[in-house]
Amino acid sequence: MATRRETEAKKRRLKEDARRECGAGDLRPGSPLPPMTALAERYGLSINVVRAVVRELSAEGILYTVPRLGTFVGRPEPSARQVYALVLPGLPAPEHSFYRQTQFGFEGRLAQLGGSSVALSAETLRSWGASAEPLALAGLFDFTDSVPEASTWLPALTDATPDLARVVFTSRGALPPGADSVGFDDADGGQQAAVHLLRRGHRRVAFLALHPPNPTAESFDWSVERERGWSAALHAEGLATDDLAFHPAANPPPDRQTEAALLPALDVARRSEVTAVVTVNDYAAMALFQALHDLQRPAEQWPALVSFDDRLNAAGYFVTSLRLPWEELGRDAADLLWDRHHGRLTGPSQRREAPLRLVSRLTCRPRWTVAAGEAVLTGITRDWLSSFPSEITL
Repeated sequence: MATRRETEAKKRRLKEDARRECGAGDLRPGSPLPPMTALAERYGLSINVVRAVVRELSAEGILYTVPRLGTFVGRPEPSARQVYALVLPGLPAPEHSFYRQTQFGFEGRLAQLGGSSVALSAETLRSWGASAEPLALAGLFDFTDSVPEASTWLPALTDATPDLARVVFTSRGALPPGADSVGFDDADGGQQAAVHLLRRGHRRVAFLALHPPNPTAESFDWSVERERGWSAALHAEGLATDDLAFHPAANPPPDRQTEAALLPALDVARRSEVTAVVTVNDYAAMALFQALHDLQRPAEQWPALVSFDDRLNAAGYFVTSLRLPWEELGRDAADLLWDRHHGRLTGPSQRREAPLRLVSRLTCRPRWTVAAGEAVLTGITRDWLSSFPSEITL
C-alpha cells in the first residue's frame, strides 16, 4: 500500500502533467480527458483520488465537467458560432408552463456544454430565415406538432443550412428526414400507473382514454401508448382488459378533451366493480370526477385514481400523477443537437424518451374519499372548472 507521501507525490505529478499538456496544446481545449480509470492506472492512484484531483483542476479552470458526458480540457466559453435555437409556439411562455420548463432545461444544458442558446417564436425564426443576414444556427429544437405552419418554411431553412442539427418533439409519429426526436416514455408511464394501483390491492383497474377504440394516424399517440402500458401491466398479472378500456367515439379537438371524455367517463362511473382508474391525463380525470358527481355516486364508492400531467396538483388537488419531466426533455434535446453538430453522434435518427415520474398522493388509496373528507370533495365538484382554461367546458 502506498504511503501518504507517495500518494501526494503521484497527485502532484498528475496535476503538473495536466497543466503542462493543456498549456502546451497537447490536450486541445474542448477535447475529452482520458477516462478516470485510465488515469488511475497510469499514475497508480485510486479512482476517488483522481476525481479529487480533477475537481481541483476544474476549480483552476484547466478542466471542466459536463454531467453524463465527461470531463474536458479548458473552460466552456459560449461561442457565437454555436447558437442553438428553441422554437416555441408562443413567447413569452407563462412562468410555470411546460414550455418554460423545457426552455430552462435546454438553455441550462447548453450553458454547461459551452454553447449559446436563443428561444424564438416560430414567426421570429421565419422572419430571420428570410432576412438578408440570417442567424447562423448550429442546431434547432422545435415543437413541429404544435407549430403546424412550420412545415411551410422550415424546409427552406434546413435546406439553406444542410449541416444544421435538428431535434423535434413528437409522441411517436413520423420524423422529418435527418431529424432526431425527443419525447416521453408514455407506455412506461401507463404501466407505472397500473402497477401502482395493482400493488394497492385493486384488481379491476379501468383506463379512460382520449383516442377512439380503433386509433388512426391522427389519434393522440401518447394516449395510445399510455393505454398500451396499462394493458401490459394488467396482462402481466393475468388480468383481462377487454371490458376495462373506455374511449371517446372519435378524436377530440385539443381544446375539447374534457368534453370528449365525459361520455366514456360516465360509463366508467356506472361500473361499481371498478375500484381504480388510470385516466390518460388531467382533462380526462376532470371528466371522471364530473361524471361521478352527475351520477350521484356515493363518495365512499369513488374509485382510486392515477392521472398524468400533474396540472391538478398545481391547482390545489392531491391527485396521484405521472409527472412529465419537461426540463429533462430540454436537456436531452440539447445533448442531441450538441453531439450531432460536433460529430459525436452520426448515422440514423435517434430518439430519446424521458421517463415519467410517479408522485403518489391521496387518490391512489382505496377509500381515499373517506380520508379526504366532505369539504374537499365538495371543493372538487364545485370549483373544478375554475382550475382549468376557460375554453374547456362540459
